Amino acid sequence: MGFTISNYSLFGLQPQNFYVSILGSYTIKKNHPVLGHYTISYVVYYSSNKGQPVITQKDQYFNLEQLPEPADVYTAIYDEIKKNIDVSASSITDD
Repeated sequence: MGFTISNYSLFGLQPQNFYVSILGSYTIKKNHPVLGHYTISYVVYYSSNKGQPVITQKDQYFNLEQLPEPADVYTAIYDEIKKNIDVSASSITDD
């Protein structure tokens, strides 16, 4: 599961497109003393195409007041990644 960004530059590199994935791995940590708040941690992997070697990766996290219902954490993570990528001149295609 991931998505492709067409015509996007990352760290000065500009392949035709980037495939963005978390490769199925994330962690959820319940925060204390604020009960009911969670931190989602994951690693974002960037490659030139799905199935190609990873060009770069980045540790990221975000906080949620409550877990999504239904419990589709993958969609919440990918929505967070897309929200933080400047795709003004690009198009995103979901996997």
